[in-house]
Amino acid sequence: MKTRSFTSLVLTIILCYSLPLHAYAASTCRASSVLGGDCTVTCPGAYTAYCDSGFFGATCTCLAAGQLPPARVLPSPTGQQFTDSQVFESWAASYGSTGMTSLSGLVDPIVTAVNASDFAAWESAEAAFWNQYGSLSNTEKSAITSWKTTHGY
Repeated sequence: MKTRSFTSLVLTIILCYSLPLHAYAASTCRASSVLGGDCTVTCPGAYTAYCDSGFFGATCTCLAAGQLPPARVLPSPTGQQFTDSQVFESWAASYGSTGMTSLSGLVDPIVTAVNASDFAAWESAEAAFWNQYGSLSNTEKSAITSWKTTHGY
């Protein structure tokens, strides 16, 4: 049986403990909103990018290992955002596709929940809206981006 010297054992242990256990790469994400700002975040090293899209706003942040995402907060839209939500809803309803018509029907439940300060209803309405948004074609998504730009969002 071959034995190692005490010095080589100590050097092996020091070397093993000085190497990183994980190789971390930067992570990036992007969140969108219809009537608020979009955001993008790139997080270095051991941080994880976290992004959350919302009808009236978006959140992007870096999370440390084991850190929970920030709690969602019921938005406080401006009067102009409420007005623009009706404009967007009408525009989407008249766009001429089934997907956009379905999307337009999901705006009012968001606005109603926000007005009633009903957090659970708002979260549910947001989830339905973004689920439908995800099923839109690239052409429809581009049309929404153009609408946002035209209306200052």
